[in-house]
Amino acid sequence: MTTAHSLPESTSQSPAPAAAAATPFRFRRLIFPLFSLILLLALWPVHSYHPADIDYLLGGIASNAYPRNLLGVLGASLAWFMLVTFGLASYPIVLLAVVCNCRRLFWRLGIRPLSWEYLCAFILFAFGGAMLLGIWQNAFSTITEALNIATIPGGVIGQRFCAPGQGWLRLLLNPTGSAIVAATMIAVALAVIWFFDWQLLVAPFLLEKLRSLKKRPEDLPASTSAPDQEPFPRPAPAPAP
Repeated sequence: MTTAHSLPESTSQSPAPAAAAATPFRFRRLIFPLFSLILLLALWPVHSYHPADIDYLLGGIASNAYPRNLLGVLGASLAWFMLVTFGLASYPIVLLAVVCNCRRLFWRLGIRPLSWEYLCAFILFAFGGAMLLGIWQNAFSTITEALNIATIPGGVIGQRFCAPGQGWLRLLLNPTGSAIVAATMIAVALAVIWFFDWQLLVAPFLLEKLRSLKKRPEDLPASTSAPDQEPFPRPAPAPAP
């Protein structure tokens, strides 16, 4: 038999399990982190990416020694696609994706839910980085030759948009204007990512620091003695001769 006092206790304890079951771990959160990790391993320049793998994929090399990528044909194909499409910008793109995915997977404090603006920010960052590198074809020539993407440091996207003499944006703007547009794209993309991943966590700390800087300490009194008393006693007047 239940009493009147036992009913409120049972109803008050029931929302706790419901709240705990309302936020289960979803395995779809692992899709983007795993994909970012695969791209990082495929592009890793030490003991993974090999420049001759591109020639192997294009049919220029027929040997059982290739591909030399750590992830085999899959890794060689992904690395070839990223480097040919985005050029050297592939590395900051993948590193940014790894950092953002680790932030959302292991430390979810103060993050906003994903939306189409977040995904568009990554696309904007990728295009902006490739376009910025595509303005100067001879930039980082030693690195691009080692990666087998000589003369296209920004990949196909950088070449189509900002390459000298043939880039679509380059025909409308000079190199300075193209660099400003590409840098603006990168800045906007990073601002959107910061808004979704870090703004709720960092903004209160920054506001508190600004308030503490605005509060100036009160001026200390010139003397701790009473206002009617002189801080130092005057010497006695000399006796008259």
